Amino acid sequence: ALLEKGQQVVRDLVAFLDRHAATQPGLVGNRPEFVFFGVVLGEESIIAAVKDLAAKGDETAAIQLAFAEIVVAPDPTARAAAVDAAVKTVEGKAELAAKSRTTISAAMRTCGFSMEELTRFHGVAKASRNRLLEEAFDRAMRDPKLRRSALEGKPFTLRGRLVDGTEFSTESWKGKVILVDFWATWCGPCIRSLPKVVEIRKKYREQGLEVIGVSCDKSIEPLKAFLAQRSDIDWPNFFDPRNPGWHVLAEAAGVKAIPAMFLIDKNGVVRSTDAADRLDELIPRLLAE
Repeated sequence: ALLEKGQQVVRDLVAFLDRHAATQPGLVGNRPEFVFFGVVLGEESIIAAVKDLAAKGDETAAIQLAFAEIVVAPDPTARAAAVDAAVKTVEGKAELAAKSRTTISAAMRTCGFSMEELTRFHGVAKASRNRLLEEAFDRAMRDPKLRRSALEGKPFTLRGRLVDGTEFSTESWKGKVILVDFWATWCGPCIRSLPKVVEIRKKYREQGLEVIGVSCDKSIEPLKAFLAQRSDIDWPNFFDPRNPGWHVLAEAAGVKAIPAMFLIDKNGVVRSTDAADRLDELIPRLLAE
């Protein structure tokens, strides 16, 4: 029922834009976006019209169909094939019509592209010398959340100086599951999340969980004072007095807001870059591997 309502809304919007195209031409710019959503939602009349235009060589219609297939792909194999097809659709095009660019912009908000997928499209746009498309994908690739998610499934070792001045590397914790907590004493939500980290550490430490903090404090004095009052926070914390503030490890991990919690498995591979709300679900699973 919800899908049918969505189809009806998009159908009505497209019809409204068509009715007022002559008297309010400024509205027409929104049409390709709504048509794209109509294809994604499976609205039959819109799909039929788009397929007809694509068969006649319409660039925007072909792009709408190709990128919609990415959104509705039922599994990774189908999605990979859909991405391949979409890449071929835009490949070699040094310029795209405004309505084609509007469609791609809508697709970028809808497809949930991975860093690898965006990199492919960025490379095609660059090779085709399509500056507008290249810049659009470049902006999307700089999204901090996407940068973090791109780390998932890849090895990630944290190295640096701890609060006490000693050097440390999580390489020494191979065979352990590691919870990485990016935080700071000036961050209220970070402080409120610490009791949960303490609880999790007590619950799973004997099963092989380790915790490491990455402090983004602006100076070491408040950090030392805070830790001195909190004996329950007995895990190591990175802090480099030579470069106080936003820690270089946070920058490397694409962390732009704290608190942020990562989980690294026994092989040193990042398994989650957004683990804060799923610790009790994810940690036992990783410990059992």
